Amino acid sequence: MNSQLRRLLTFAVAVLVVACARDGASPAFAHTDLVGAAPEAGEVVAGPPADLTLTFTDTLLPAGAQVLVRDERAVRVSGAVAVSGGQARVPLRGTARPGTYRVAYRVVASDGHAVTGSYRFRVVGTSASAARPAAATRDVADRAVVATAAGPPGGPSSSTWVVAGLGAVTLALVLGLGAARRRTSRDEEAR
Repeated sequence: MNSQLRRLLTFAVAVLVVACARDGASPAFAHTDLVGAAPEAGEVVAGPPADLTLTFTDTLLPAGAQVLVRDERAVRVSGAVAVSGGQARVPLRGTARPGTYRVAYRVVASDGHAVTGSYRFRVVGTSASAARPAAATRDVADRAVVATAAGPPGGPSSSTWVVAGLGAVTLALVLGLGAARRRTSRDEEAR
């Protein structure tokens, strides 16, 4: 039994080392960031924009990309998402009405991590001049609509849970090996 525990412990430690090495070599902790948007957060646009473009620092995966734009009555005005490199673009229809539009997005970076966010922009009539407010307005409710499958922002990745689980198993095996050695020592002393 002692040799079985020792082999199991060696295997668990080897798996833990490989998992840690893989995690350290991968870009798993380098999430993509939104670096540009047209229209931007808080921007006041003179006239209806034809589309909305979000630009990120890393390449995006087309699967799972969502960009929703809604008017003040919560009517969706965005079309299907097109992803190219680090950009996600949606055509807009129905933005001729002046008002505030809410953007909510969920994209998946090439490293597999989902990124979510939301913001607002405003459309004014074509005769008004566009002005940019000092602070961008965030819309937390839209974040919940898009991020249902994303989990908490900044939460641990699945590989973090795997490494933590392997660490717990390794600790249990070390404690079990120690207990087995103590039993073996007592058994030998009893003889």
